[in-house]
Amino acid sequence: MKLVKAFNNINVNHIPALARPADASDRTALPISGDDAEAKAGATTLIRLLGFDTVDAGGLAEIWHFEPESASFAVPYFADPARAKASWDEAREAVRPGRPLDDFTPYMDAGAPLPAHRMRTLLAETPRALGADQSR
Repeated sequence: MKLVKAFNNINVNHIPALARPADASDRTALPISGDDAEAKAGATTLIRLLGFDTVDAGGLAEIWHFEPESASFAVPYFADPARAKASWDEAREAVRPGRPLDDFTPYMDAGAPLPAHRMRTLLAETPRALGADQSR
């Protein structure tokens, strides 16, 4: 089986909002990981057709670079990243005691393009942490 991980680090609402034609100067980049070069090439072609550039984040052992709570996960695609992060922190604190999120509305905006060079920087700056340690 050939597997490529992609599209997990962008909010579903930002996918149609940030897709751009191939020649656009403000294309957004998505990280991809996979162990099979042919599979990654196929995923890259598909993602480019859908309106995004890709950044190769390495093999499947490297997917932690764009997992939840990493520097490249969701927040950089928001037009107001600080507000998005604050909203996520609020949600995390609300559920910590086991309360439902009945009154919580997550922050959403139209998004902002994230170029490949910025994605590469975010991936490189992400420290490896165990999932249980990330939310502390």
